[in-house]
Amino acid sequence: MGVETGGNARSARLSADLQAELRECLNELSPDLDLVDDIEDRADAGTGFSHTPTEAKWSRFFKELLNITGKGLEHRYQACARAYMRLRGGVNADKVLRNTLRAWEPLCRKFDSAAEAERHARRMYSKDAVICSTIHAAKGLEWDYVFLIGVTQGVLPDRRAQTKEQLDEERRMLYTGITRAKVKLWLTHSPVKIYGVRQVYEQPSKFLDTDEVRAALKSSTRKLRA
Repeated sequence: MGVETGGNARSARLSADLQAELRECLNELSPDLDLVDDIEDRADAGTGFSHTPTEAKWSRFFKELLNITGKGLEHRYQACARAYMRLRGGVNADKVLRNTLRAWEPLCRKFDSAAEAERHARRMYSKDAVICSTIHAAKGLEWDYVFLIGVTQGVLPDRRAQTKEQLDEERRMLYTGITRAKVKLWLTHSPVKIYGVRQVYEQPSKFLDTDEVRAALKSSTRKLRA
């Protein structure tokens, strides 16, 4: 959003329009479910945020945001993340949100400002390069060529997905991955050994033989040939 904390932030003010824009962007955040191991937590997170802030909490959040100071982007990011987690009910209210926010901390160590980090990200995405991404992080994005790896029973769907709701979520994830390609799509499968449970998964994903996935593949093929 380009809102910097620190420096003269204490004397800064957020206009009503900027507050509304910030609220809209924060409400559209999509936590990365791949950062959570518990399959039930991932399923619960798919329903959205667990806590809806009141107007009073939004007001306190914006005041706290403007008063964040400190040297280094990582320190300021951590303070912003803590303020946002308090807005959403506290550090322990949403495990998926907490892990998603913490995943960005290492990147902040490389830069002095949010603007510098943003410029770096834009330069990286403007170059011809291989982009490694989780399926969840790829939502809303498209690339010419996509390699979807791990389409293996026990991986996709996750071996811990047992209920209909959990399997439906895993199937939607595969559909999302399939529809990211604009020119060509590769689906890859290889045996996977799960340490700790002494289990080797050697079969392709059972989702590949479902009507929904076959329809998605046919639709993608028609789009790519058009």
